Amino acid sequence: MKPFIFLVFLMNLWGTFITAALSQSSENLSPKESATVKDYFQKVDDFMNDDNYDSAQYWLNRVDLLLTIKKPTYFTYLFHSRQCEIYYFNNLVEIGIKEANKGLVVAKLLNDRSLLADSYNFLGLFYINSEQLKNAENSLLKALSYTLEDNDQGKADYYNLTQKYHIYGNLAEVYINQRQYGKAITAIDSSMKLALQKGKVRPYALGQFTKAELLLKQGNAKEAMQYYEQAQRTCKQAKDFTNLRDVYLVTFSGIAKCQLQLNRLQKELISTGLDFYQNQKDINRYYSLLFINDAIQIFKQIKDYKLLAECLEIKSDIENQNVKGSLKKLETTVNVSLRNEKKVLEMELQKVKAYQENERNREQNLTIILGLVALIVGILIWTNQKLIAKNRELVQKNQAISAALLQGQTTERKRIAADLHDSLGGTMSALNWSLEAIDIKKLNPQEQEVYKHVKRTIANAHDQVRLLSHNLLPDEFEKQGLTEALRYLIRKINQNTTTHFSLDIAPQIGRFDKRVEFELYSICLELVNNILKHSKATHATIQLSLENQQLSLVVTDNGLGLFENTSDGKGLKNIKDRIESLRGTWTMKNNANGGVSSHLTLRI
Repeated sequence: MKPFIFLVFLMNLWGTFITAALSQSSENLSPKESATVKDYFQKVDDFMNDDNYDSAQYWLNRVDLLLTIKKPTYFTYLFHSRQCEIYYFNNLVEIGIKEANKGLVVAKLLNDRSLLADSYNFLGLFYINSEQLKNAENSLLKALSYTLEDNDQGKADYYNLTQKYHIYGNLAEVYINQRQYGKAITAIDSSMKLALQKGKVRPYALGQFTKAELLLKQGNAKEAMQYYEQAQRTCKQAKDFTNLRDVYLVTFSGIAKCQLQLNRLQKELISTGLDFYQNQKDINRYYSLLFINDAIQIFKQIKDYKLLAECLEIKSDIENQNVKGSLKKLETTVNVSLRNEKKVLEMELQKVKAYQENERNREQNLTIILGLVALIVGILIWTNQKLIAKNRELVQKNQAISAALLQGQTTERKRIAADLHDSLGGTMSALNWSLEAIDIKKLNPQEQEVYKHVKRTIANAHDQVRLLSHNLLPDEFEKQGLTEALRYLIRKINQNTTTHFSLDIAPQIGRFDKRVEFELYSICLELVNNILKHSKATHATIQLSLENQQLSLVVTDNGLGLFENTSDGKGLKNIKDRIESLRGTWTMKNNANGGVSSHLTLRI
């Protein structure tokens, strides 16, 4: 996905639309059903605001179950539009185009200008991401033709996603990708004018910045500097400066680029921008990378190797945060999935309690009729059997939830492994290829040192990403179980690290419960990671044995041994929690001849 900085995205703009949709869709739904649909859409919004699109999809699926009506309504359009958002943020372009066309059909049947504009806007966004730029241009021009003017009545009051300044911004992105910079500037000017009329500061500041970038590409550094400075002033004078910190940041590197072209660079300007960045928290990563990349080029050109090295370290940290964010998403998704399943179970339990209460009332009424004692006995026996069956069903559902949680963890690990390998791994490979194209002989000694440092950093990060993606959950784990997965893990590690691992698995070791195998593999992975990161060992051993229904896992190395603060590590705490969940025991100590031994025992 290549987000255009003008695209002020779709969150927090739908509340009034839902309210209006309720009043126009209730003819097909009961009041209770309408309220339920509204509640589900609110849950979809909440999860999407947290970037938790898996859980948003869960509640959107529940909306789909309720919208079984054949007649199209604003609810059905809202469903298609929400689905488009989820597909867009997950970069699912092809099915996103199909979903946007479904929404377009509903919009045409409803003959609603706002919905037509929104549908064509979505199609334009998906076409941009699939590089179908001519289709994107046509769709966005159609979207502009359907947008409502300020003096139009009706839906302009509740529908805010089809504002013209948003669509002009998207159209500018199309022209930028087509290298039609003149048309792009015209579209940006239109967007800025409309944003200014409506008092929208962020899109106006972004327009100034984007126009400056285009002028600089055309070689007009003097005029570009004026727009960078205007954008900087717009941000500083805004009431909500917090929402504009990212735009304010990139204006520093923009002005510095102009000064560099005009041969009058003020080095303290870009240093001020760097100081501002380091004093901020939670600033947008897209703009952070935009600023840092510009700063790297500037410091490289002026040969300030100290600040260049500092910027390279910052860039490395930002990339590492992206990896950590992916792992955090795994944890959040699993937890939310568990909460959703728990809610469903609670609903079932409430039904059972209501059923039991109805049966008690029925028994009390039947006891008044003296002549029906035999019938009452029969009903009591029948009721008891129903309750037993219901309790058995609840037990089975609880077991199913546990299995689903394990499956969810397995699926998410595989998905994140693929994302790391295909996306971040590919990016690092591309960076390495780009560096290979540099003729090192033409660099002075200081530049050669920087070059070598960057090469080592990228190679190290690439190895770590490959190792992490391969080991999160190998195919052997699902096909052949723990032992084959460990063999696969050791083979991969011995190909990529200086620490050599040996694996000793007793011949009587077979398959265990899926959850036990999953936890044991995760424990081994964490211990191996600790050895590779901290021990500086040359050799390590993993031993797995089984005797008298007692499983023993021993991991040793010949490294530096334990540090005083080892117990504070989050990885070791995760290992402890996993072992406690299996009701096992664990000891970890320094060896007499150096290194560390970890010993886990577990009743099977």
